[in-house]
Amino acid sequence: MLTLKCNINNWFQDVSIETVQSIMAQLPAYDEIITYGSSMGGYAAMYFAQAVGARVCIALSPQFSIEPAVVPFEMRWAGDAARIHFTHQRLSEVIGHGGTTYYVLFDPHTLDGQHVDMMMEISNRVMPIPIPHSGHPSGVVLQEAGLLASTFDNLVRGKIPDLREPLRKNRRQSASYLSALAQRCIDKRRMQTAEGLLAAACKIGNRADIQLSYSRVLLKNLKPQEAHDALEEAWPKLGHDAHLIAYRAHLQHLTGDIDGAFKSFDDAIRKQPDLLAFYQGERAMFGQVVRDFQNEKRLRDAALARAKAELELHHGQTGSFSRPVMIATFSISLVILLILAGVAITFRLV
Repeated sequence: MLTLKCNINNWFQDVSIETVQSIMAQLPAYDEIITYGSSMGGYAAMYFAQAVGARVCIALSPQFSIEPAVVPFEMRWAGDAARIHFTHQRLSEVIGHGGTTYYVLFDPHTLDGQHVDMMMEISNRVMPIPIPHSGHPSGVVLQEAGLLASTFDNLVRGKIPDLREPLRKNRRQSASYLSALAQRCIDKRRMQTAEGLLAAACKIGNRADIQLSYSRVLLKNLKPQEAHDALEEAWPKLGHDAHLIAYRAHLQHLTGDIDGAFKSFDDAIRKQPDLLAFYQGERAMFGQVVRDFQNEKRLRDAALARAKAELELHHGQTGSFSRPVMIATFSISLVILLILAGVAITFRLV
């Protein structure tokens, strides 16, 4: 078995066809050669298939390219595409001829479908196998449903299996399937259905990425406390990039954890200090805290005025409060103002 693995997401641009052919020349001759890969690996399986003399290529959710000039619709890996120096030939120049049969498994409801359309335009050797609601990459759903090995066996023998009925029977045991189906519901604004599907997916898979999606849907459904709890459950398993930390700060603010929210915003700013949105979010939250305090003070003052008026009404004289009550009220207000001033200084807002 010859394995190509990337340490970074560069779509194997540092590996040429000539390099792969030179490696193959040092290996024993094989009667049967098959290439296989998923997502970026699916692209590589297709790109190098003829170089290694493969009879069959099995590609799960591959890309035609991620080069912006070639696939302007593809934004999922825009950050990677921006830093990659593309050296490969276009896939159209590689798979448009030769004897390899390319079996391409994909979810037609994702952008993967557009990549497959481009592949089919340049080669009649591309055999599309759509797997609706399998998400990206499609192989995870097949694995969870117990269908991956049998699917591969069939494709190697040249038989395209009908996966619709087996998937339908086993879909409740696949968290990825339920998650992808939920995404379709989100696209159609069926948020309550999406929430139910993601809740079921979380119970099956206990996967951080699905729990994060569940949290976001709960927030859209105006359930901030449940959204916060779902995020916190997944938090130890998530990669803590600055945007995710800012999302956590937003949920902490909504659920009343002001100290935690300020700390999270400060963490996000330290991770990505050049992003103005984090400063703006922190300032907006501080402004809301101040407004809440001012509103609370107005309500308290109004309550005191009303109580004073009632005293005057019942006793026929100007109402007054005991000295200890007035001192306590003043002290509480002063302490709150000092706390807010301290927070403002800490976060450089005044």
